[in-house]
Amino acid sequence: MSLAGLRALRVKKTEVYIIAGLVFLAVVLRLWYIHDYTRTSVYPLLEQSDSEAYAQWGRDIASGEIISAGAFMKWPLYAYMLGLLFGIFGYSPPLVYGLQFLIGSVNCVLVYLITRRLARRNAAIIAAGLYLSYGLFIFYEGLMMYVTLALFFNLLILLILLRYSGGFSIKGVFLFGLLAGVSGLTQANSLIFAAAGFAWLLLRAERPAMQKKRQALVFLITAFSVTGLATLHNFAAEKDFVPIAGNLGFNFYSGNNSQASGTFYSPPEVALNQEDMFRDARIIAEAQMGKRLKTSQVSRYWLQQSFNFMISQPGKAALLGLKKIVYALSPQEYVHDLEFKLIYERIGLFKFIFMDLRFILPMVLLGVVVSWKRRRDFALLYIGIIVLALSLAVFFVTARYRLVIIPLFLILAAVGTSAVWEAWGQKHYRYLGLLAAAAALSFFWFNSDLLGGKRTGAPPAKIPSVEGLLFQGISLEQQGDYPAAILKWESAVRLDPANRRVQFRLGVANYNIGNYSQAESNFKAVGARCPLCVDAFYNLGLLYNLQQRYNEAEQMLLRAVALDPKDARIHFELARVYKARGDLQAARAEFLRTQLLLPRWNKADQQVLKAEMSDLPQ
Repeated sequence: MSLAGLRALRVKKTEVYIIAGLVFLAVVLRLWYIHDYTRTSVYPLLEQSDSEAYAQWGRDIASGEIISAGAFMKWPLYAYMLGLLFGIFGYSPPLVYGLQFLIGSVNCVLVYLITRRLARRNAAIIAAGLYLSYGLFIFYEGLMMYVTLALFFNLLILLILLRYSGGFSIKGVFLFGLLAGVSGLTQANSLIFAAAGFAWLLLRAERPAMQKKRQALVFLITAFSVTGLATLHNFAAEKDFVPIAGNLGFNFYSGNNSQASGTFYSPPEVALNQEDMFRDARIIAEAQMGKRLKTSQVSRYWLQQSFNFMISQPGKAALLGLKKIVYALSPQEYVHDLEFKLIYERIGLFKFIFMDLRFILPMVLLGVVVSWKRRRDFALLYIGIIVLALSLAVFFVTARYRLVIIPLFLILAAVGTSAVWEAWGQKHYRYLGLLAAAAALSFFWFNSDLLGGKRTGAPPAKIPSVEGLLFQGISLEQQGDYPAAILKWESAVRLDPANRRVQFRLGVANYNIGNYSQAESNFKAVGARCPLCVDAFYNLGLLYNLQQRYNEAEQMLLRAVALDPKDARIHFELARVYKARGDLQAARAEFLRTQLLLPRWNKADQQVLKAEMSDLPQ
């Protein structure tokens, strides 16, 4: 073997050892996290969370519901991945988390490989080390959400674009289009990034114009054929044209209205968890329009509300857009997922690793400065940051959606850190001084509001605010300490008597401890302030049924079913009312509606339903 061949072999072995070491460290950190996470009240799933909604959707698919009862309201690919796993191995959250921790370890390797194509090995090691040290990656790997899968596809897209920066063959374009389409079914802004990156490569390629047009056409047809499968599903389910998912309109409204803050905003009459949020958005739209609406019509209603705001208050809308761009590029992480607030102080690992960008972002700016001489090589990285940040700013900024940008930040931070290290090693002290000064100035610029020591997601336990007391109460409720939770929420009510979310949690807690009169008062307060809040009327119906107040139960349940006719729980309680009063035909009709709406996998509820129907006439 030649000397060149021996050197190449040594380099290859070194790379293998580095990658193996990165995977080992990734596994160790995740085992540390799992040790603490499994001892929290959140594990394996938080009730009524987005994770639970995805878990139920996956179980629906595994039980044979390939075509849903309605259009998709969330990104579908992840749910079908869950459906496949549950169909093969049975329902097992630990299995899902194990797979996601594995994908997270692979993502770290992808960061290394991407940086290695752009810079020297030491920069690649630093980038991978920063990825390993960023806590939110691990946090989202432990939730039943699409975030880790979206990160994988986004990093894979960037690696392939860098690998084929000289241009794709037609076969390569076809395969890349498939990848882009699949990524769009996981999180749509990954598709936007893939399209922007592909367009950049196509523009700079020295090829005949006709060949470029042909490749662009192949990419568009392939990518949109994949995403079109979701649109076809939606049409089959609802006879309605809904591209990918029907959450566009309300998500746009959440970030573009007179009360929007730039981060996640949910109107007071809308639930905080995603599943009920879209339900409530539909109820409000239908109440305003005075008729039942298809999913696309609901989406258009909320889009129109946003456009009305932009037209009537253009200055405020423009400032809001700028604010969201600043948030997308800020050192702070805006984590609105409730699980984070509930487990933050229980995870030992989080005390030793990065939870925001306060120390990283200054090095990102250095990385931009250092890499600018090779800006054509780094162009895809810049394009990724710009496109992904703008796609966030159109809607709103939260950690869950911004996380796909963070690896790109980390790569630039590694390039900046590596430049400082090399300047020190080569004794270029003047250059080193300039870099250090620039890093210090940018640190103080970015972190002027974070120097007090508050880290991302720190629970609002010491802040006597309604939101802080609400989350403290939920944390206590998760631990089964209802009396302590009630004390927190009663304090919140004194601060804001009109807050229907606190009143509702009080009602649920009082119901669970058997204080039915107070629970009734709480639910009535919610219904009085929010006549479209279906859960208040359902819970009143449930409570009245328990107390054998059947006429009152019927009134509340009929109000609830008028707002949400697809809720199996409401039909079941209404059937129990009719059965108790001896109206057996009406009871049977409601039980049959319940049966149609119950998921096939929910065997426990099906057994209860079967028992209730056993003594009814056929």
